[in-house]
Amino acid sequence: MEQHVHALGTHLVRQGHRVTVITLDDTPGRSVEDGITVYRLKEYLRVEGIVGFASPVGLYKALRVLKKEKIDVISVHTRFFSMSWWGVVLGRLLNIPVVHTEHGSGFVVSEKAVIRLASQLVDRTLGVLTLRAASKVLGVSQPSCDFVKKLSGVDAEVFYNVSPLPMAAPEDVVFQRKKLVFLARVVEVKGWRAFLETVQQLHAEDAEITGVVLGAGVDLEKAKAYAAELGISDAVDFKGFVDHATVARELRGATLVNPTVAAEGFQTTIIDAYVSQAAIVTYDVSSARVLKDAGARVHIVEQQGVPQLAAAVRAELAQGPQAHPVEHLQQWGWASQGKTYERIIQTFRHKIHEEL
Repeated sequence: MEQHVHALGTHLVRQGHRVTVITLDDTPGRSVEDGITVYRLKEYLRVEGIVGFASPVGLYKALRVLKKEKIDVISVHTRFFSMSWWGVVLGRLLNIPVVHTEHGSGFVVSEKAVIRLASQLVDRTLGVLTLRAASKVLGVSQPSCDFVKKLSGVDAEVFYNVSPLPMAAPEDVVFQRKKLVFLARVVEVKGWRAFLETVQQLHAEDAEITGVVLGAGVDLEKAKAYAAELGISDAVDFKGFVDHATVARELRGATLVNPTVAAEGFQTTIIDAYVSQAAIVTYDVSSARVLKDAGARVHIVEQQGVPQLAAAVRAELAQGPQAHPVEHLQQWGWASQGKTYERIIQTFRHKIHEEL
């Protein structure tokens, strides 16, 4: 979601708009990054490394920022984040229209029952209020829009999540399909354990098959220890949190293995792989379905499990690489989608002014 906001913001700046981001962090402060003014408020009470809260002082500062920067549209993201709730409240207080973008397609998936129950309680209360109070709701996929409708009764418009990575021309790619890439936060629901077990199985069959883990998270050290337990430490490179340039370099021509069981709205990593000319082996997620329906070769593993993932990788390797023309990739970049967002904003703002 952070990448979505950053990519969208930078493209809106290039189109002549002023963009301000108010977010939470361990270290508060103000900075200008890629033309975006960023205010970081002190974060408190972080839950599961994902959901945090601002102090009353921080919320008052957010109110002052909105007034000072003369904001005319507020954009908030995902119904269970506290800043989405406050964004809608502040929009109502200041009479500023609010666009909510929903990135999920279902309730939070967690191995902890208390997290599942608490997240559903939040979704059905503050989440519903946020969706209903927003001036307009977007969903990053059709399943996201369907979830919004089911949860709140609100009709959302599809606004696809796309990739911030450069479009890789086929002639510039060295295909290395035996390099398997995991690209996600290193947490249980993203499937790092299944990824490592898949690498172990395939590496035992072919020593040229290796793995790369791109991402950090609460389970990173646990994942490294598990790789050692499986005897594949030398075959898996844990790179931690990396920038876009590294993601593009590691994905280019490789094979993305995506064993997530999270309720993904429109998983960008699938699109990242596509524009990088990488092969795609994944559990059933909406972004993979959209690409497959458009004619891309995507191996969607219907029955979750390591044997099924390994079989799909073998099938990909047996077929040889498929290259995609650059013109097929361009619709999945922010240069195109940034203009789409601008049109959406302008259309709904005109409608609000007409109603007033």
